Amino acid sequence: MGRAISLALAEVGASVTVGDVVVEGGQQTAEAVRQSGGRAIFVKVDLGKKSEVDNMVETTIKEFGKVDILINNAGIQLAKPFIDLTEDEWHRVMNINLTSMFLCSQAAGRHMIKQGKGKIINIASNGGLAAATNQSVYCVSKAGVIMLTKALALEWARYNIRVNAIAPGYFRTPFSAKATEDEKTAATLLSRIPLRRFGEPKDLGPLVVYLASPACDYMTGETVLFDGGHLCHL
Repeated sequence: MGRAISLALAEVGASVTVGDVVVEGGQQTAEAVRQSGGRAIFVKVDLGKKSEVDNMVETTIKEFGKVDILINNAGIQLAKPFIDLTEDEWHRVMNINLTSMFLCSQAAGRHMIKQGKGKIINIASNGGLAAATNQSVYCVSKAGVIMLTKALALEWARYNIRVNAIAPGYFRTPFSAKATEDEKTAATLLSRIPLRRFGEPKDLGPLVVYLASPACDYMTGETVLFDGGHLCHL
């Protein structure tokens, strides 16, 4: 998803900083942007550590001069009964899924406030709107992302900063491969999705571009459900 978002933004003229703790994947995404004709750099960063997040933002400003758009996309999933969750597992999911967005929004937000504008787009999940069995910590973290979106939108509207979120459903990515590639599981899931297909990463790009563009300047604090109609059943 992160690669699809990076390529879509670069296609409309954005310079892109790819931040990831996985060096190979991050470098490949930055190179893909450059190969498409865009500008991109890669910064190795643990998004759960303030010092590394601050360095990523400062490196971006040094390279490109400013920060206009922040996409908060880091996330992991943990399928486990609530009673069996360890404290370390709880904190790990929360750290990557929610604390990373706190740290990145704060670091980029300081510069957006000074320049008097900015767009922040948080990648949440339809799991933040409807609970799923054995997904308690994931669902709670994504619900937190949705509320963080509303809180920041309210607090930073005075600075001309718009904050919105996207809540994807099941997309064909390594993140959800166990569900989308197992024939029986996939069939069950597809029976609950009115459009009868999983999302593809490329589906997400145009929506992110829209939310980041002037066409969306009168929208803030919203979460766009993007799941093929999955939650229409609930």
